[in-house]
Amino acid sequence: MIFSLILIPIFLYSKKHPNSKFILWIKEKSRKPLGLYIFVIPLYLAEAFIEPYFPITHALIDDWFNFINCMILFLFGFLLMLIKDVFWTTVEKYRSYFLITGILSFIIMLVIIHTYEDSTIRHFTEAFVKVVNLWSWVLTLFGYSAKYLNRKSKILNYSNEAVYPFYILHQTIMITIAYFLIELEWSFGSKFSIMTFGTFGFSWLIYEFLIRRWRFIRPLFGLKKK
Repeated sequence: MIFSLILIPIFLYSKKHPNSKFILWIKEKSRKPLGLYIFVIPLYLAEAFIEPYFPITHALIDDWFNFINCMILFLFGFLLMLIKDVFWTTVEKYRSYFLITGILSFIIMLVIIHTYEDSTIRHFTEAFVKVVNLWSWVLTLFGYSAKYLNRKSKILNYSNEAVYPFYILHQTIMITIAYFLIELEWSFGSKFSIMTFGTFGFSWLIYEFLIRRWRFIRPLFGLKKK
């Protein structure tokens, strides 16, 4: 909600001026796979110059790196959907390139972390590789989804509607389950399985039998009234 309120001026201006120089520039850059990596620049600046000073706490007030980083990604989603035809064509066509870049950058990131001691050079290098890795996987997921999931399907329609309620529910359910598991002397595999299936299971039960079926509750979870 905070992101939406802050970015309303940009959203309104961009929608009213879809042929502005900035939007046309993004559209032109996004026609090529390397051009889509211009979006890495703001992410890198946040990672390199803000992240060291603000550890992630998920607080609203003082978690400036996480707040700015997530808002940048939120804005990117809006901008890319403004040029959706160009964007979808590029990510679908070059999805394998993004996948290879994601794998290689992840390997390089692990080598940097486990080989070099902490230093200024390592920080700036690792920050760059980290955001390239992040953005590569985002583009990879979009590319393969555009290729294989862009079709009519009852399962996809159901899943699309469930995404936001699941997003809202999952962390509360996950932490509640973890509260009861954390002190138990069980194996990692057992705890991981219970956390995974328990989080998904309870999220689905609440969504299917409460949120999805009750028209007064649907809008509270981002769903249209039936």
